[in-house]
Amino acid sequence: MPSTSHSEAPSTRERIKRAARLLFATRGIDGVSTREIMKASGQKNTASLGYYFGSKENLVRELIIDGAKIIDDRRNAALDKIEARGGPMTAREITDVLIFTAVRMSPDQPTQEDSYSRFITHIGQHHPDLFWETLGDQWLNGFTRCFALMRGLMPDMPEAVKTQRIQFVASYLGSVLSLRERILTDSDQPASLWTQDGSLHHFSQTMAAIIDQPYDSSHFERDAILSANNDQDWPAAFSGTVVPV
Repeated sequence: MPSTSHSEAPSTRERIKRAARLLFATRGIDGVSTREIMKASGQKNTASLGYYFGSKENLVRELIIDGAKIIDDRRNAALDKIEARGGPMTAREITDVLIFTAVRMSPDQPTQEDSYSRFITHIGQHHPDLFWETLGDQWLNGFTRCFALMRGLMPDMPEAVKTQRIQFVASYLGSVLSLRERILTDSDQPASLWTQDGSLHHFSQTMAAIIDQPYDSSHFERDAILSANNDQDWPAAFSGTVVPV
């Protein structure tokens, strides 16, 4: 998702990627044909996708990595600053990092929304194998750092319960940012809730509350899922979760 200046027209390759990402975000990758991508990007030659990307799957993989690179760089830079001043001291610092690094992903207008949140949430939910195979450990360092720090800030509770809370936070993050993006990019939707940063800060407060809430063992002590999750590594722990990058 590289930036292009306002005076420079996007290349054919970028036009194809932009059209495909929006179609995938709204209809899913299985619901969009190569011909539809070519038509939406203004290409008369339907072989253009193969020329530039080799296959539709390669195009999807490139789109995943484009946004993941941006978000991962933002998150690592934000976490480096927090750790340099001796933090994080609160869960809210981490939830701010998770949220504010994953918004305003438009390639042309950095202050505007695009389609990446919906696209990547769809991939994580419906094509998790493709998601993990494409990103591996390379572009998820900021994501994993956030959750490792978050785990250390939680109240005393079993590690399996911490893993479950992290799953809740990841799902909450992907779902709300996708909804926000859809509303802000749809001219027919009233967007007053999401036009101000105050809503994102409030969202961050509610996410931090999931982390900060004391553990009540009376409801979970016999729950088999907790012991089942206890020994999972972090990718396995997100199986079936709405996974953002």
